[in-house]
Amino acid sequence: MIMPYAQLGAFERVSRVSKQALSLAPRINDPALLAYLYRAVTHMFIEQHRFAEALSYADKAMRLSEQLNVAGDVGLCRLASGAALMDADRLAEAADEFAEAVKIFESCGAPSYAARAVAGLAEAQLRQGNAAQARQLARTIAEIDPWTTAYLNRIAAQAAAECGDPGEAELRFGRSAALFEAQGGRSDLIETCREWARLLVRQGRLAEACEVYNRGLILT
Repeated sequence: MIMPYAQLGAFERVSRVSKQALSLAPRINDPALLAYLYRAVTHMFIEQHRFAEALSYADKAMRLSEQLNVAGDVGLCRLASGAALMDADRLAEAADEFAEAVKIFESCGAPSYAARAVAGLAEAQLRQGNAAQARQLARTIAEIDPWTTAYLNRIAAQAAAECGDPGEAELRFGRSAALFEAQGGRSDLIETCREWARLLVRQGRLAEACEVYNRGLILT
């Protein structure tokens, strides 16, 4: 239940079931299941801003997956590690993890996960001030699944804004908001609307900025 609760934004429940799952970990004899558990609790610790613990569990999951020699699982561990590093503002390291994940997923034919890794890499580049690189990365990925597509559109919008193209930025923010709204992605919708509103404020369109920002609040 860890990942479904996390997707719903029910982080108190995430914390509770994560503790229950970890209490059972010593009794788990299946390395693949244990690696999956460690990946899941990594995201719980990220949400709690406990990055040292998140990285510790991501590393445990990585070592188990490497022993099992399951490339896809190693890629998922790289994704988890990259997310923890990025939220801890260790952006160069996060970019390296996401780049490794891209290689792994492309080599084992997992385009959806490769797209998610590219999305993480694009955000890491954007937050390091490499807006042109982030924009190019976001543009190279075709639509995969609704969440990844919405996320990539937001990254592409932010990058376009940084590159001085407000028209494309506004279009992509609109796409991102619509997709997150359709999926019920509350926190992601708020983030998209907030960034979109900031773009409108910079253009002096204050009334529209208020409408966009309120859209994120009302719909959640």
